[in-house]
Amino acid sequence: MDGIAVSAIRRTAALRLCQIAVGGSLHNAASMLDFPLTAEGKHRAADGAKRVHQWARQRPDPGEFEEAVHSLADYLDQCDSLIDYRRRRNALRNWCIPENVWREIASRIPEPENAGHRPELGERKRQTASIVVWARLSEGEHVFAPHPIRNRQDPKNRNAWRLSDYAFWARIQQGTTRQVDDQLLALLDQYIAHLAPIIDLEGEVPKESSPWS
Repeated sequence: MDGIAVSAIRRTAALRLCQIAVGGSLHNAASMLDFPLTAEGKHRAADGAKRVHQWARQRPDPGEFEEAVHSLADYLDQCDSLIDYRRRRNALRNWCIPENVWREIASRIPEPENAGHRPELGERKRQTASIVVWARLSEGEHVFAPHPIRNRQDPKNRNAWRLSDYAFWARIQQGTTRQVDDQLLALLDQYIAHLAPIIDLEGEVPKESSPWS
C-alpha cells in the first residue's frame, strides 16, 4: 500500500483492530492502546486515521485497507500464542534503564582508537537507549516512549535531549548508524532478549537483572 506514510497505516490499523475487537470510538481505542491523552497524542491518532481514510477513498479499491485489517484480525484469531504488548507497556511505564545496568552496558563498548573521539555515554545516552528498548519491547512508536530522565532536565536541555533522541532514531531508520551506535544497539538487543520473557511471565521489569550478571 503505497502513497501514504507507513506510520499512518500502522497506527490506524492498530486502532481499527482494537475497535474490531472491543468496539467503541477511535478515542477509546487510542486510550486502550496507551496513546498519550495529550493534545499531541489525540492529534496523532485522529489525524493519521483521517489521512488513511482520505487516501483509501482514492485507491482503485477503496475497501482495500479495511479488508486487509479484517484479514489481519482473522489471522490473529487463529494464532495460538500472542504477545501481550499492553502488559509490556504497563511494565515499562515511566521506565528507564537502571543506572547499574547502564554502567554495565557502557563498560562493554570498546574504547575508540582515537581517544579524542570518546563517545558520550552519560545520562542523555541512557535516556536514548531506554527509548530504543521501550520501542522494541512494546512495538510502540518511539515518540510515545517514556522519558523520565529527560523530564528532570531544565526546559533548554529537555529540547536538546529530545532532538538528540530523534536524531539517533533517524540514523537507525535510515541505516546511517555509526560504529558506536551499532555496538550500543547490539548490547541493547541482548538486554531486550533478556527482559522480554521476564516481563511476559512476571509482568514487571527486574531492576538489577541483566544478561551479563
